[in-house]
Amino acid sequence: MYKFLIVLTALLNLSAFAFAVDSPVVLRSDSVVPKAVLNTSILSIGGKAPWTVMVYMNGKNDLEQSAISDFNEMEAVGSNKNVNIVVELGVRGTKKGAKGTVGRYYVRKDSNPKEITSLPVMKFQADMGDYRNVIAFVKWAKMLYPAQRYMLILWDHGTGWVDPKKGVKAISFDFEEGSFIQTTQMGKILRGTGNVDMYMSDACNMQMLEVLYEIGTKADVLLGSEAPLPVSGIDYTKFFRIFNSAYAQTNKALASALVAGFPISDRTGKMPIQLSAVASEDLPILGAYIDNWIVGVTAANDKACESQMVNDVQRFNMALMPYPGVSMYADLYDMVSKYLKCADKSSAAAKSSRALMKQLEKTVIANRYLPSKTEQGFHPYGVAITVPLNNGGLLADLTADSLSNNYSDLVFAKSTQWPKFLKRLENMQFE
Repeated sequence: MYKFLIVLTALLNLSAFAFAVDSPVVLRSDSVVPKAVLNTSILSIGGKAPWTVMVYMNGKNDLEQSAISDFNEMEAVGSNKNVNIVVELGVRGTKKGAKGTVGRYYVRKDSNPKEITSLPVMKFQADMGDYRNVIAFVKWAKMLYPAQRYMLILWDHGTGWVDPKKGVKAISFDFEEGSFIQTTQMGKILRGTGNVDMYMSDACNMQMLEVLYEIGTKADVLLGSEAPLPVSGIDYTKFFRIFNSAYAQTNKALASALVAGFPISDRTGKMPIQLSAVASEDLPILGAYIDNWIVGVTAANDKACESQMVNDVQRFNMALMPYPGVSMYADLYDMVSKYLKCADKSSAAAKSSRALMKQLEKTVIANRYLPSKTEQGFHPYGVAITVPLNNGGLLADLTADSLSNNYSDLVFAKSTQWPKFLKRLENMQFE
């Protein structure tokens, strides 16, 4: 009883989000629900489970019905003694002009695929596009549902590293507040919460080095998709069945099992789909190999080969960009292999290409993809990177005219020579 009262008191304090991270997130004073509705009858307070999986589901946008559907998929499996499933779910207001609500749930198993039957532990109003709200959720979940290992999933739209001034932005876009989690704020989340064992973006185009470097080694394994995901995203019934069967394995082995199981909802062949897992500890090493490759390619100065590389590389549609045809995200392994194909095989550039490809094979610990019926050549290898189109100047134009962030602000840009290489590519006159 004493332990319960201590946790309950802390929970009520946490409901105001008064964490020392930049400035505190506060609940609205004009809430249509009490500032924090606490259901003490459904708290699951006990010893540490092997895992707690925390899912931040921002449905305060045009993905609301998909969020509810995915929540029901989680309830088909539910929490158990080995895996706690904890969700923060935001939905839009039901009446015109009314603000939506946010609930924190301990997901329980049910057999009703149409209705959420898990009761909210807390219900309140909050800006789900504020990264500090993610920090508050993770701290709350870790306190109430302690575990030996943790996984964090950010669920929503995604646009890779770019934060467009128009349309959907970065990740976790709250339509009501007009806010979103910026790429450079993704690292702040895990710095504020403490490390997790696994992280996944259930969002389009997020498995790219510019995003992964922001998170860094704050998560051992990073999962996501280089390509756009179907609106239905991850099939969480299949995801958690795989998770339950492999929960006792190492982080890398569990991530590999999840990727191998390929729990993507839409596998009809209407669009190409992909999922991969990356070992974060290898990211700094990979950056060094990238820099070495840039040195070799620059010294070789084989513009014809570089032009062919840029023209032929596997690219990914940036589905949510408000500029049709923009596709400046490309598969890194495929790009290097395209260069190697036409390069002088005895050159330093070819040697550094082979070394970089070998390191990529080590960094990407699991990768699976499925071409669409119309894109049979779709063959991604697990990690994307920014590569301008062959008309030159694209990245500079986008940054200046349509983005609210700058490439130079990213950790990856500060840590590698890639910005200099991008400038080289943009300045080349491709035919």
